[in-house]
Amino acid sequence: MLPKATQNGELQAWAHGPLDGTVSLQDNKTVKLTADNVKAGQFVEAHVIFPNNVVPFNQNIQAVDKKAAVQAQEAKLAEQANFKRTLAKTIFYGGSLLILLLVILTIILTYVKYTKSKVTVFKDKYFHDIPLDMSPAVMNKLIFMKTGTNDIVATIMDLVRKRQLTIEELSHVSGNKKKATYTIMKLPVPSPMALLQHETRLITWLIDKIGDGEKVTLKEINSYAKKNKTAFTSSFTSWKNGVNNEATKYEYFDTAASSKATKLLVGCLTASILIGIGIVIFSIFTSIFSLFACIISIVAFVVLIIFWVTQFPIKNQEGAEEFAKWHAFKHYIKDVGNMDIADVGSIAIWDHYLSYSISLGLTKEVLKAASIHFTPEQVQQHSGLLYYYYGGAMLGSMNHANMDTAFAESFQSSFESSFSGALASSSSSSSGSGGGFSGGSSGGGGGGSGGGAF
Repeated sequence: MLPKATQNGELQAWAHGPLDGTVSLQDNKTVKLTADNVKAGQFVEAHVIFPNNVVPFNQNIQAVDKKAAVQAQEAKLAEQANFKRTLAKTIFYGGSLLILLLVILTIILTYVKYTKSKVTVFKDKYFHDIPLDMSPAVMNKLIFMKTGTNDIVATIMDLVRKRQLTIEELSHVSGNKKKATYTIMKLPVPSPMALLQHETRLITWLIDKIGDGEKVTLKEINSYAKKNKTAFTSSFTSWKNGVNNEATKYEYFDTAASSKATKLLVGCLTASILIGIGIVIFSIFTSIFSLFACIISIVAFVVLIIFWVTQFPIKNQEGAEEFAKWHAFKHYIKDVGNMDIADVGSIAIWDHYLSYSISLGLTKEVLKAASIHFTPEQVQQHSGLLYYYYGGAMLGSMNHANMDTAFAESFQSSFESSFSGALASSSSSSSGSGGGFSGGSSGGGGGGSGGGAF
């Protein structure tokens, strides 16, 4: 700060240091330097010129006209500093835009050559039958890429349909249906059939390991999970692996195309990361940071990952046809309550539909449709799962089209909340002119404006 203000244009200042620093003049008497990122060993330096009459008592004066020389020197340093800034912007913006362009071109190439959806022969909105008799859990994993506790419930209920298991309600002493629990039991004489690996594994896990070899209650499952957290989680993971193994047996995917597409995406990701690392290293050495370039790079990476996740695995023609049918089947289940009874099919088919609806999260839609299209007597005499889901013996007192779904909701909720809770328990463990700094000393760079004697 000078003792008094100068005339406009008499006070001139340049600064040297980090390139992201700034120098400004205030009230024609104060020079302000700002540098937010000064590293250890780095300097901040200012060159200032002003008239001698501002400091009349200064005795350290030499009769040398330095104004033109200082201005020439600082102009050269400013030019060098501005070149460095331009270079930095070119690297930041150019690098980030290169990453974005590389990602976009790779995505377009990958999509056109490998992941573009196949044109299917099947184009109907609805598929009125089960496309292929696979287990509900395998269907949910293979077609909809999901595996959860609802798939355990669906598997149990499908085993009830296959006459391997039975379920009995244990009423609460209060009579409150929401507090009721259930016992899962092996049938003394199950229907002879070869079970899938994950179906056998589920029976072994729940009834043989947790239960007494013949039956198990939901309360026992919860208690076991709390006391044997690691074992319970491990068994659940093992069960999911069994589902995954069964799903891989269906040759619905183009492994050759997936391999080639993956190589393209990996190459793009690797190149993008290397470019990004180069930008980061340059930023460290120059002490310059570009938020815009950072955002562009992040957006490019996110777009690439989203494309990668949503486009894989790549379906072959057979897979595309089966996926189309399963999605149409889901639409059918969702809308079946509004269809004519002639389009609905037999009650035995609806027993099978129900086990799939559990995995698909459409149980309520199936039950409401069944209550419209079938009488309680039909359900009681010809159904397995529907009979359970409408409360068994309670059907006798219900009127046609008024079968209550409250029991079903409580029934399925008890199973899902029991398994979810068990798994959660087991896993919790100024005015004036100004300019930027230069990166060097007065001998190596500068910036600002000049005028006056020094």
